[in-house]
Amino acid sequence: METGGGSRQQEAGKKKTKGRQKTQMRLVQREEDRLITFSKRKAGINKKATELCVMCDAEVAFILFSPKGNAFAYGHPDVRSVMNKFLGREEQYPVSGDPRVIQIMDEHRRGKHDELVDIHNMLQSQVNQLAQLKEAVKQMSESRGDQKGWWDAKVADMKTPEEVKEMHNNIVGFQEALCRHMEMLQFIHQAAAAPPPPPPNPIFVPAFIQETPQFLTPPPMAFVNPAGAPVIGLGGDPGGEPASGVGDGGPGAFVGL
Repeated sequence: METGGGSRQQEAGKKKTKGRQKTQMRLVQREEDRLITFSKRKAGINKKATELCVMCDAEVAFILFSPKGNAFAYGHPDVRSVMNKFLGREEQYPVSGDPRVIQIMDEHRRGKHDELVDIHNMLQSQVNQLAQLKEAVKQMSESRGDQKGWWDAKVADMKTPEEVKEMHNNIVGFQEALCRHMEMLQFIHQAAAAPPPPPPNPIFVPAFIQETPQFLTPPPMAFVNPAGAPVIGLGGDPGGEPASGVGDGGPGAFVGL
């Protein structure tokens, strides 16, 4: 019974979630996961090597081959010089091994290193100053956390007429500002909801200046029928009876056209 109780306590004491556990050093089975792990680990190695070079002025070099066979190299000052130094070989300088050139290159390298160290120190100092400023602002906000606004004050706690008058002025000022803001919002809302203006009234154009020409019908014309001339009746046959409304065709008769 005791053994069973102890096992139950051990099971209850175990973590239900994985949390931060030690990664087991074994081959990743899935090829996709293996490539992702390689990329992450390679970035971490590059970061650590850079820190060693900058902070310790160390000469570091390494070569990595990915699962696909791609080579990745890192070296400071360069891979070849570090490898030759490790193998005990003489370094082949580009300009005939001139010691003056070697000295100039070493001085330039050390000067660049010192410049990077100064920049790192300056940035670190700025980070520390920002952290101190953040802490000061936090402490100031915590110290002012108990202070309340005038609207949180209790009327019963006011002991002097000056306090009551100050509260009254604050309330009146707040009310006036609120009314002005409300009027402005109402004006904007009414302007946005107003209907569009009506179209302009049409302009009357007299008939004599319109583009369509107006033709006037000429008045009826009269002529004298000489004696013995045939009368052509409007709407009748030639030489026949005159049209209605036409005279007998004698001398002095008028025919209206």
